[in-house]
Amino acid sequence: MNNLLKTSEEREELRLKTLAQYKIQRTDSSVQLDDLAILATSIFSVPYAFISFIDDKKQFLKSAISLPFYEIPLNESLCFSLINIPNTSAIVVEDVTKDENFKNHPLIVKYPFIRFFLTVPLTSPNGCIIGSMAVLDSKERKISSQQIVSLHTLANQVVSQLELNKTNQELQKIMVQFSKLSDLGVYAASIAHEINTPLTILTGQHEILAIKVENNQVS
Repeated sequence: MNNLLKTSEEREELRLKTLAQYKIQRTDSSVQLDDLAILATSIFSVPYAFISFIDDKKQFLKSAISLPFYEIPLNESLCFSLINIPNTSAIVVEDVTKDENFKNHPLIVKYPFIRFFLTVPLTSPNGCIIGSMAVLDSKERKISSQQIVSLHTLANQVVSQLELNKTNQELQKIMVQFSKLSDLGVYAASIAHEINTPLTILTGQHEILAIKVENNQVS
């Protein structure tokens, strides 16, 4: 039991560390993520979609189509089970009124009065589930296995975009370091020039003095 708990804690620590590496919380919603969420509403012909990420306190939406909220407490998250239940590839509820787990949920009994939702995990390359992508509707819907595959494909595109952004951030850091090193090189060359100038003068004077000493011309 203790070993299992320790393993669970380690997994969660790695998951949160992986999420932090993408620096999602420090950025605004991106056009690329919005485009993917809009595409999801088009594929499923639904009015609502979101791309969200889950930390240790809340689920926060980085792209939300036609939804009035951007943060959800974990106890109200429709997607938290993706993290809590291992190997969950999707959560599909075609009619929440027939599901005891969700029928009294705040997003269901209040606006936008969700009746149907499908959510799939956002899985990073190291296997950590850092968030979810979901489509929702205020009326009951039937979906096919192919549609679930389509949402998984879009979710993979979301993660690819995150990886690209992370790579760009790392490249920018490298460029800044190169710039600093370049500036340091220019500064070092300037200092060397400032030092070499008086040294050259002193060397010349020393040589002249040595010649005078050799010719007994020193007074």
